[in-house]
Amino acid sequence: MPLHPAPTIDAGLVLVNQKITHSAVGHTAEVTYALFPSAGATAQQCADEAQTEFVAAWQGLLDNNATILPNTILLGDGSNVPAFAVGSGASAIGTNVFAGTPPNTAILIKKLTAFAGKKNRGRLYMPFMSPAADVSENGTVDPTWLAAIQTAADDWLADLAAFPLPMVIANKTLVVTPPEIRPHVTAIHAGHAVTSLKAETTVATQRRRMPRS
Repeated sequence: MPLHPAPTIDAGLVLVNQKITHSAVGHTAEVTYALFPSAGATAQQCADEAQTEFVAAWQGLLDNNATILPNTILLGDGSNVPAFAVGSGASAIGTNVFAGTPPNTAILIKKLTAFAGKKNRGRLYMPFMSPAADVSENGTVDPTWLAAIQTAADDWLADLAAFPLPMVIANKTLVVTPPEIRPHVTAIHAGHAVTSLKAETTVATQRRRMPRS
């Protein structure tokens, strides 16, 4: 029996887990983000549309040794037993041919809303989209390649919203239960709508952030 129950997820909030594999990398990369669909959308509809839009936006920029797998989604209903679905589309192989990527790095895209504060913004780490030829030794992304990433991000956000399946910030409620010293998640809430995505000028490393005792 788990120490803590699964967190509750706000009704209507969709949590997307998009997995991407690479033939030269042993682990599977994951791109996670949240959506808030129009009322009445089913879990399967959300999974299929999210997969379609992700492939349309990013396949052409992804290394041809990488594969976008069908996504998985959770559609919250206010309880801790959300609806689950897997994208029904086929896996998609990247079509961009380039030599290598800097190890353990990803394109960093910031999620911005109309509101200030840490809980009103987020990050996306896009793997296998940083050609070695377009990333300098100090991690700076070539402006032409950065512009292509930014265009794809803008189109992706707009196409999701047109479903309508707008991207939002997901906020977690963390609780520490003594004698524990590390918080666990008790709830995931739908935050504000993401109004823009901004591709950063340097590549980033996604690191695990451990709570401080």
